[in-house]
Amino acid sequence: MKKIILSALVCGLSFTACKNQTDQKDIEDKQTTPAKEVQVDNNTQLERDTPTPDHLYKSDKGEILEVHFLKEDKKDILKIKRDGHPEIVLKKTLKEANGVIYENKNYSWKQQKDYIIFSDGKESVNLTLISPLEYEFTNGDVDMTVIYFSKEDKRFVSLKKEKQSKITLKQTTSWAKGAEYGKGDVKWRSQGDTGILTENGEKTTFKQKN
Repeated sequence: MKKIILSALVCGLSFTACKNQTDQKDIEDKQTTPAKEVQVDNNTQLERDTPTPDHLYKSDKGEILEVHFLKEDKKDILKIKRDGHPEIVLKKTLKEANGVIYENKNYSWKQQKDYIIFSDGKESVNLTLISPLEYEFTNGDVDMTVIYFSKEDKRFVSLKKEKQSKITLKQTTSWAKGAEYGKGDVKWRSQGDTGILTENGEKTTFKQKN
């Protein structure tokens, strides 16, 4: 009986020792095996870092309104931020073929294809969208959509060529009639209706389409 118990103990200790050696080898393999290099596409990274644009409108009196179009409980709403005023939340009350209306008590937002009118119950003002602004450019062979927008008082541009990922660049410098945007090896220099795109040191001139 003692021999049987002794044999069992020896087998158990041998199994434990083998298992510990196997576990230790696994740990050493994980520590010594180099991690696989992950290839990151620059355009994909730029697109992933894209901020969500603020919709900025300027009234005919010079006031800037920051507007966010959202959904809450599957209902369309918009939030309006104005300097010196509490935030306003309006709900969509009417949708027509040519426009929509948002309202809340005395406040209203009437948006048609050609104009937007905002009223606070005391006065009404006409609004003009100033961000984001979308344009079409071409170099004769390739068309590109160019969108200028603002986010938290910073300026950006998104560039979208045909069948390519969108690239978003942050403004790095500006002057009276133009600005330059860049990130990594990609730069966009805007001057009036002309833009120069630099990619990996190669420059291409684009013209705004009529």
